[in-house]
Amino acid sequence: MPNTCPACSTALRPIVLEGVAVAHCGDCGGTWLPGHRLDVVLDALVPDASWLDDLLTRAHGAQDSNRRCPSCDGSMETLLWPDTEVSVDRCPSGCGAWVDAGELDRIAAHRVDVVVQKPASELLKAIAREVEQVAEGQEPPSMAVSEIADLLRLLGRRVFVQVPVVAAGANAGSQHG
Repeated sequence: MPNTCPACSTALRPIVLEGVAVAHCGDCGGTWLPGHRLDVVLDALVPDASWLDDLLTRAHGAQDSNRRCPSCDGSMETLLWPDTEVSVDRCPSGCGAWVDAGELDRIAAHRVDVVVQKPASELLKAIAREVEQVAEGQEPPSMAVSEIADLLRLLGRRVFVQVPVVAAGANAGSQHG
């Protein structure tokens, strides 16, 4: 586990966040999430959003950061989380990601907003993207099955919200059966 905070140089302490071992700074409140654990924690916080793209593997436009990776001491890069003002520092070598105090909550809140607001048509497109990624070898089938299941569950909810006649028909059918 890394030992120095990239933001304030204080000693990091290991903690468990949503069942995931991470390192936390008690002074500045930031958190180091090794490897791809940022996605694991976000998926635990907002399970219905596991299908959202992984910023750390699909990010573009990274800026150099003045922070050092707490694992390998290499220079980190800063990425702006899509559709937010949250910046995340990541190690380009794949050691992990750093989130400042409150940023993890802001990212999770954004993911909740995306899940609540995505129209059914966008969820269908996301299912098609998942299938394409498997077909092109970009994603293992085992991961895609879970993400597609989440999308189908969301799609069912969205259809009932967006098309009230479907909900009325389902309710009428259950009363006669």
